[in-house]
Amino acid sequence: MVVLVRRLTFALVATIAIFDNDPHFTFASIAMLGILLLALVVHFALWPYKSALASWIEACATAMCAVSLMLVVGIVNTVHGSTSSRILNAAFLVGNICMCFVFIAALVWPIITTLR
Repeated sequence: MVVLVRRLTFALVATIAIFDNDPHFTFASIAMLGILLLALVVHFALWPYKSALASWIEACATAMCAVSLMLVVGIVNTVHGSTSSRILNAAFLVGNICMCFVFIAALVWPIITTLR
């Protein structure tokens, strides 16, 4: 339920942001970051999944979404081709690639332990 509410509020903010004339998406980025941080707090308060692994994966994914959003806002607001832009791009890519590896490992781990 917590994840569904977060996704619905994201869709609502994204829909409102389409009609906003701000080229840097200031309202949308602040609203989405607030939603992510609130979702993270609610997630740790309610711990919605029975599996501890699933709960930690959801918490890490939510935190990585917040970090990615901050990095993307930083990328949008920096000069293209500058050193800081390259550093933000690299941080965005490395962080998301690491999260993909964590998710794949979490999905494959039960199969590996079963085959042993």
